Amino acid sequence: MQQVQHGQQAPTPKRRRRRGAHILSTLLFLTAIAFAGIAVWIYLDEERDQPPERVPPEVTPGQNDLLSVRNALEGAGLEAAIGRGTSALTDQLERPGQLIEVEGLDLYVFIYNAPETSVEERQAASDALDPAALTLETRSGQPIAEGLPLRVSSGSNVIAVLAGGDDEVAAKVQQAIEGLT
Repeated sequence: MQQVQHGQQAPTPKRRRRRGAHILSTLLFLTAIAFAGIAVWIYLDEERDQPPERVPPEVTPGQNDLLSVRNALEGAGLEAAIGRGTSALTDQLERPGQLIEVEGLDLYVFIYNAPETSVEERQAASDALDPAALTLETRSGQPIAEGLPLRVSSGSNVIAVLAGGDDEVAAKVQQAIEGLT
């Protein structure tokens, strides 16, 4: 038996249970603080918040697609987004043109893919273009960009027709298109 000194009471089973509950609640409290600290560290860790650097895929020369044209336009300092509008047809080119919106203007991109056509065939189609007589239509025959000046640029396997815009935007578009590999 335990000896009890004068003025102290012997621990009862009820007190022992309270002491065990107190120790358990203290351990749980400390664990909660540790988890909160870990959560704050994860939240503030800057490396986790940084998206991985996007590296555009390399394009095989003469095989540019709409995405590589958009990337070239953005590389030239233009705001460019692949459009959701209709494709364009013209009687001067055999391919349909796909829409890219550049600085709020419509740019129709005609892509000549290998092995169906070569860069030389695209060059011949580009040389045969008459920008003064060029008209663009939807598949249903509705005119597109009627009354707007059309400016033609070509490079690699791409012919691009810009509808409207000022000389500065047209020069940047031409530089981007001509710079395609």
